[in-house]
Order: sequence, then C-alpha cells, then structure tokens
Amino acid sequence: MNIKNPTRRQFMSMLRQSMLMTSVMAILAFLCFLFFASYNYAVFEPGYITNTAHFFDELRYGVCEFANLAFVGAGVLNAVLCFNFAWSKKQTNVILSLGMRKGDIYFAKILGGIVPMGIALTLAGVVETIANYAGNYIVDNRFFAMAAFTMLQYLVVYVLSFVLSSAVMANTGNLVEGTVFTVIIASFPTMLNGFLSSTFWLFTHGAYLDGDYHNSAVWNWSKPFEVFESIGAGLMTSYFDMGQTNFPTLTEWSGIMMPAIYAVAAILLGYIGFKKRRNEICGTWGRAKVMNEITGALTGFYAMYVFGYFALTSDHGDAGVLTYLVCCGIFALVYVAFKLIFGYKRKADLKKALNRIPAYAMGLAAVLIVFSLGLFGYSSQVPEASGIQSVTVSSPYYKMLDGSLAGSSEFALKVTAKSLAGFPNLDGTMYYYVEDAAPAITFTDYTDIEKVVEIHESFVRDGKIKNNGAHACASNVTISYTLKNGKTITRFYTESTEGTTLRLLALNDSDRVNNKIGNYLTKTTDFYYMQSNVTMRDEEGYLDLDKYEELYGDTAYPDTDYDADRHLYDIAAYLTQEPCYLFPTDMSRGYKLGYIDKQLYNAIITDITRMSANKYFNHSAEDEIGILSFGLSNSNYMLWVEDGESVVVDDAVNPDESVVPNGTIHSTSWNVSSFDIIAIVITKDMKNTVAYLEEHNLLKHLERQLSAKDVRSVKLATMAELCDGNYENADVYPIFYGAYWTGEQMRQWVTSNEKNHYYYRLFDQIYNEITDRDRIEKLLGEGVVYGYCASDSRVMEITYNDGSVATVMVRADAVK
Repeated sequence: MNIKNPTRRQFMSMLRQSMLMTSVMAILAFLCFLFFASYNYAVFEPGYITNTAHFFDELRYGVCEFANLAFVGAGVLNAVLCFNFAWSKKQTNVILSLGMRKGDIYFAKILGGIVPMGIALTLAGVVETIANYAGNYIVDNRFFAMAAFTMLQYLVVYVLSFVLSSAVMANTGNLVEGTVFTVIIASFPTMLNGFLSSTFWLFTHGAYLDGDYHNSAVWNWSKPFEVFESIGAGLMTSYFDMGQTNFPTLTEWSGIMMPAIYAVAAILLGYIGFKKRRNEICGTWGRAKVMNEITGALTGFYAMYVFGYFALTSDHGDAGVLTYLVCCGIFALVYVAFKLIFGYKRKADLKKALNRIPAYAMGLAAVLIVFSLGLFGYSSQVPEASGIQSVTVSSPYYKMLDGSLAGSSEFALKVTAKSLAGFPNLDGTMYYYVEDAAPAITFTDYTDIEKVVEIHESFVRDGKIKNNGAHACASNVTISYTLKNGKTITRFYTESTEGTTLRLLALNDSDRVNNKIGNYLTKTTDFYYMQSNVTMRDEEGYLDLDKYEELYGDTAYPDTDYDADRHLYDIAAYLTQEPCYLFPTDMSRGYKLGYIDKQLYNAIITDITRMSANKYFNHSAEDEIGILSFGLSNSNYMLWVEDGESVVVDDAVNPDESVVPNGTIHSTSWNVSSFDIIAIVITKDMKNTVAYLEEHNLLKHLERQLSAKDVRSVKLATMAELCDGNYENADVYPIFYGAYWTGEQMRQWVTSNEKNHYYYRLFDQIYNEITDRDRIEKLLGEGVVYGYCASDSRVMEITYNDGSVATVMVRADAVK
C-alpha cells in the first residue's frame, strides 16, 4: 500500500520532521505555564477568589503582554526552521525530487509548526485546571471561559506569527528579505488603521473616533498581535469581579477572531504564491517580484503616513493640496529607495517604480477626495427629531459643569483645540481619538431634542472651516444620538463659527440643565455640611464615591449622565468644604471669608440656575461685582515681593509673615481660578448672592482700589496676534475668557529650552504699549474677568507700577 501511495508517506514524514523542529518552542511554552501554575500564579484563575485579586490581575496581564511577544518571536523562529530550505536551490531540489506537490510540502510545513504548539497549550490548560482543583480554587464555568480565552489568545498570536512569516519566507530568496518583508506586512493593519483614522479626522467634518479600547466597544482589527486590545488591561478578572457570566461579547472576541482570519488569509496567499514560486529565486536578492512590489509600496505608504502624522496634521482643518503633494513626495522617495535597495535589476526596477508612482498618487487622491467630500454623506447626516429617543451633548459650555464655575485653563484658553480632548498637545503631537473631556448632558424631551438637532444642522452648514478663518472658533462638542430603532449616531466638532458655537448656550436655558444643577447640588448640601470634617477623597484627590455610597447609598449620585454628575459632585465639595476668598475684579486685595454657610450656598445655586446663559456668559464689565474663590488654601501659590523675587506660601491671602519678611505681597500675582481652584464671578444679576453679601457687610471687600495711576502701561492683542505661525489661530481662540493669570507666573514656567512654548510669545511680541492715563482708565473700566471672548475681542495685559502683571478681556467695541 505504501508503494502505491508514496506521497502520503512522504507527507507524513515531512510533517513529523517539521513537528520535531518546532516542538522545542512548544515544550518551552508548556514549561512556562507549568511554572506559573505550580507557584499559584494562576494564569487562568479569576482574581475574585483571593484577597490579592488586584496583584494577581496585574501579574497575569503582565504575563500576557510578555507571552504575546514571546509567542510572536516563537512563530517567526519556527517559520525560519520550517522554510529555510526555500533559500537554497540544493535543498529545494532535493525536496522536490521526492515527487511531492508544492502544496503538500507547504501544508506539511504549516501543520508541523501549528500542531505542537496547539498540543502544548491544551496540555497547559489541563495542568492549570488540575492545579486549581488541587489548590482548592473555585473551578466553574467562568474559570473554563477564562482558560479557553487565554489559551486561544496565545494560540492565535503564535499561529498568525508563524503562518505569516512562513508565507513570506516561502516566497522570498533569502533570510534578510524574509525577515524585513514579514515585519512590513505584519505592520499593515495597525498602520492602515492609523492612516484611515488620521485621514478621517483631518478631512471629514464631524469625524468621531472612539479610540478607547478599554470600553469593550471597539472591534480590534488593527492590532492582531494584541488580542486584549478590544477589552482592555483589566480583562483578566474584571468580568469575574463584577459577576458577569456572559463572557466575552462578540466584539471582545474580535481580538481572537481577527488574528484567526488573518492567519487563514496568510495561509491561502502563501499557498498560492508557493505553488507559483520559481526555484531560480533561491538564494537571490530582489527576484521575488510580487513580494518586492507589495512591501516596497507599503514601506512608502508607512513613511508617508508617519511623516504626515508628525509634521502635517497640526494643520487640522487646513490640510489640502500641499498636504497631498508632500505626502506623495515622501511616498515616492521611500518607495524608489526601497526598490533600489531590494531590487534585482536596479535600473529596470527604478523605471518600473517611476511608472507606477502616478497610479499610487491617484489612489491616494481618490481616498482623500472621498473623505473630504463627506465620506458618502457622513458629514451631512442629521437624524430627524421624531426618530430620536435621546441625545447626549458633551460640551464645555454648560453652566457650572466645566470643573470651574468661572472657567479657566492655561492662560484662560478655556476652549481650545490644543487644551481640550487632546487635539493636539502644545508640542504639535496629534491624537485622533475622542476622549470626552467636557461634561455631558442627556436630553430626552422632544423640545430639547429639536433644539439640539437645529444646533447640529448649524455645524453641518458651517462645514469644515479653516482654523484661521475670520470667525473661526474651537468648539470641541460631541453630539451623540440614540435613535428609536436602537442605532446610534455620534459626531464631534473641533471648530466652527462663533455664531454656531454660541448657539450651544441655549441648551443651558433648558429645564434639563437647570433642574440637574439645582436638584443635584441641593440634595448634596446637607451631606457635605454633615461631613465637613471628614475627608471624602481618594488617594488621587478625587471624591471617594465608594465611601459615600457605602455610608449614604447612591441616591445623591445618579447612574445616568455620569460626566455631569461627577463635575457637580466635585463642585458641591468645593463650595462646602473649601474656604472662600473674596476678591474685587481688579484683584487689588483678598479677604478670607472662610467656610460658607448654607444660606450663601443656596443663594449661589439659586442664582446660577435662574440666570440665562446670555447673562451668565455674556455680561458686561459694568455687571461684574467681584469674585468668590474656593480652594486657594489647598496648594502653594507663587507670590511676588518688591525686589522682584518669587516666594511660595501656603495661604495666598494670609501668608506667614516669616515666609515673606520683606516687601509687600502683590495680589495681582494670584490666579483665582485654576485646575484646583473654583471661582465664581459675581454679577449684578446674581441677586440672591449680592443680597447675602450686602446683608453681611461683605460688599466692601469687593470694591476696586486700583486705577490708572497704579498702572505703568497696558498692551492689547487678539488671540490671533498672540500666536505666531507655529500655531493656527482657532487652535487658541477662546470662546470664553476666564481666570486671572499673571505674566510673571507664565514666564516663570517657561525654561530657556522652551522658547517655542506659546506662553513665552504671548505679549513679548506685542510692542504697541498704551501709556496714556485717560485711555488706560477707560480700558480698565471695560476689563472683563470672565465672559464671551470673540475673535475680535482683545486680551489686555496690565503692567502695574510695582512690576506685577495681570490679564483681562476687553470687547472689541470698547477698544475703539
């Protein structure tokens, strides 16, 4: 029988030989699992069974990360062992002389590399199960689910690495080509995902990319060697700690499904290529024409994408013809260089490469055009209000929900594409995933839904405007619909016109927002006052919700609208648990009021909820009465003495005299609203708060004392003028101006090697100083500490006679 079917015998012989060559890695993998099982570092065991669940969870995840890398390396090494004959004419001729078909040779090698590792992982799972039984650990369905998932994780990573490397190495002429080409092809899903994400973000209006792989909602197709990316670092025990039994979901299985699909594709493509492979390429360089062309084009594509990512994407909203031409140039240079390095007949290959570049350029143009024109209607899609069940709007323009009642961030750039949601950082790095930095409110009332739809239509009509447009404004607004048919639609806008962005203020006047603020803060008041001497913060400084819920339940902390509730929760804590300081709007002095009582607390909440958005955000300088600031005692603040040297004190208003023995502290150096301070700008419309201050004889502490005679000079500049060509205008346009930073503080933060930092360039490049006393007096009267700042409004830097510096905002009509 063997004589009649020699091919079968040869196939089995080659299979056994391949299994022997690859069994070393399989044995090593089994021994590693055996080691962890014997030392109770259970790889599969859920952490809920021990008191050190977190430690074991972190350890297991660390093991998974290292094991993923190890299995990738094992797959590559075994592929080299199985297919190194393909680089030698002598060895290839010997194997082919056995009479076996190329397909049989290929699959004998493939199976010989997969079977030993599959057996090893299965045995490891059995040993792990026995070890858990022996150690009296719980072994139930959840355990077996984790064991199966973990075993399959390692198996698919290994199989993909092995078959991909095998497919490439079986169709190349030498080891160097095989290794380099394998790395290039293996990187394709990740690089393609980055390119599509970047292109989507740069060219498609309203683009929204949820890049948080830890939210169990992202299909993991772009990271086939990181199967846990679809469910995050806490996968190993989080489901079991929460008692979840339906583990995992189809999306979470994507981390295993996609590598398996890619592995099947690699096997089939490798098989097709190996069948057509000519023996003449053995041991040669650059004669694997198809593989050479694919990897050459991919290398040019990667270089183009990486260059664009770091050098061009800071022009978000302005990327166009120049971006396209530069990317084509980068692609052409790298593609041609690759062909010259890996080419067989370099002159002929160069000529062919040059002829193909126009086709690749046209392909890139087609992609960019599709994304620029709205991606087949994506940009213009606004659902009908009648078909919407609810809509969530994440916006920085909610009253009291921005983490600081008066709002502030770096130099009061409250709303910027650079400071919110990470688009981009000040160093020019771009991030293309939306993290909802602003608080969110969910609307279910039909009238509110209609209002949101109208605002969304305004964003669509504005289109993708240029950052340096006359009325451009950074917005950072996420609109997410849940339709009645169960579908969701989400859009994200980082820039729009000022008119459209201001329409968002109308959402503040809805009952949904005012009731949430009023009801939530009111019912938490008693709790905070009862707990005024109890620290309710965790190690990172956030309020400890678990401690609160343990003592009082969760009635004051609803599960819905989490972002908004969390902001309100923190605000309530600041207003009741932090000392209050009173400042006039010129910051000429400070008065420590101490902890506010319930009457003032309720007055503030009542005024905020009753004020219209226009009164809250768009008041005049004449309307501003003073400032209430909470949190100054929490941090050290830089103050300035007469000799020009800075000191640090614990209490900005009542410093220890021994710390500052000489000179007078200049209150204009204080920042009344920063990341750990909440400030409320009191206006005439806050009638209840003003009445309280008047009743308790506190308004005298809000009287301005500084005038033009105390000022050396002022400078005026729009936000566009405060930026040079390194930053586009709308990336630093504030829609609201808040806080009271000083020039000295900003310059103190800038070191000598940070000359390009935009703090450094703010007013140093503005030379039109105003020294006329009458003009200064008028401008001081028009200075707004907090309010709407249009693109033609001015930021005014005030330099006092003592050298201290402060900033306020002046409306355009007041400058004339």
